[in-house]
Amino acid sequence: MDVSLCFDTEDYTSPPEWGMDDIPKWMSEIMTSEGVTGTFLVIGHKARAIRDRKRRDVIAAMRKHEIGLHTNFGSDHPTLSEALAPLDWHEAVKLADERESPGFKELGEIFDTEIGTGSTHGASQAAAMHYVCGTKWDRGWLYSFVPCGKENLCWYANCLQFGYKGIGISESSYSKPKEVDETLKRWAKDVDRLAAEGTKWCYIFLAHPLMVRCKQFNDALNYADGKNRWPWRTPEMRTLEEMEVAKQQFRRVVHWIAKHPKLNVRTLRQTQLRYGKRKTKISRAELAGYAQEAHRHQSIRTGYTFSPADALVAVCQGLLAASPPASSPINGVLGPLGESGRMPDNALARIGQNELRVLAKSLLDHVRKTGMLPSGLPVPNGAGRMGLAPAFHTLVDGWLQHHRREKDIRVRVTHICNRYPQNADEIEATARKRWLNWPIHDINMPLENLSRHARLMSWTWKTLA
Repeated sequence: MDVSLCFDTEDYTSPPEWGMDDIPKWMSEIMTSEGVTGTFLVIGHKARAIRDRKRRDVIAAMRKHEIGLHTNFGSDHPTLSEALAPLDWHEAVKLADERESPGFKELGEIFDTEIGTGSTHGASQAAAMHYVCGTKWDRGWLYSFVPCGKENLCWYANCLQFGYKGIGISESSYSKPKEVDETLKRWAKDVDRLAAEGTKWCYIFLAHPLMVRCKQFNDALNYADGKNRWPWRTPEMRTLEEMEVAKQQFRRVVHWIAKHPKLNVRTLRQTQLRYGKRKTKISRAELAGYAQEAHRHQSIRTGYTFSPADALVAVCQGLLAASPPASSPINGVLGPLGESGRMPDNALARIGQNELRVLAKSLLDHVRKTGMLPSGLPVPNGAGRMGLAPAFHTLVDGWLQHHRREKDIRVRVTHICNRYPQNADEIEATARKRWLNWPIHDINMPLENLSRHARLMSWTWKTLA
């Protein structure tokens, strides 16, 4: 099983004399000596602090490992999620790019290395940020709110998602050898279980480096409940003697991982390059299988190597052809921006082949102009609109008849149906729980737009190719 060794490298508020910068340094050196490569997920402020303190020794040690962006400004308010919360989709994408892309570039310059991934700090993530990470940076996103199935890897908003299935250790355990004993016993069972479940990859969370020394999170002291507190407060510290024990036990843990016969350590970028090849076509047979399941269950199916949005575009292309083609291209269409009504305005009962083609052309025209599915379509031969969900079922059922070469295509319009893909509720619920429970967020942060974007981008969810 492939694993990535992850470190959330965050502390930029502790004074340099506390030696907090030295912890990722000795962690890097120990991993290098043990022959494994870790992934340091670094807040932009932390990287700039190391640079400004002229800690070239720290930078040199860390750059032998993978560096990822752990958001540009960390817990400074407004956090990434707080900044994006009031915005519509296009505004959110623009601001996510403007806030985070300079940090992605600056980390590369500071560490003089290719930046391997984006990642969530606390609960600072959003569907718009995933889109920027996947399309502008061509990188995956770690600690996603998106459930990724048994493989623990999936696609969402055109970004490879590293799932939240993983194993880890409490940083306080490093100074307590007996707790390390218990951790390694638990890990041995966890590795066997995850491998048996068919997990392709998982993370092993090894530390917030600051928490090896600190007894409280610095951001909880300085940024809780949406407030930037000043002057910064420094947490209670463990002793230097405890740090020596921690170094010994950290080496022991890394050695255990390096020698485990079932574990293959890869960076996140290496994992993306291995598993993240994008599927480029849907075969007619694949689309037929999908359409049959959607018809049978009257639901917008997920769990395929193409998304519901990909499938719907392919269905529309097939309806406009003399017969459905042998394969249809995948162009990465996004979900809609608005909600889908359940019932057409004029309550159509059935529509024929010509009306289906009008619907299909209308949808494809919208996709070509915007790169996104429409939330609804004009009703053929009548006033009003048909929501995306009933249009989906109507078009899929029409494609099935077209696929079977039926001469008189007549489709019964589904008036009451599920409005979202199968896993939309799970995606939204997971995201909302994280946004609400992170103690750094403003307690009055609006969640309406963030939740809607998370829910509607479920149209883009798909498994690995």
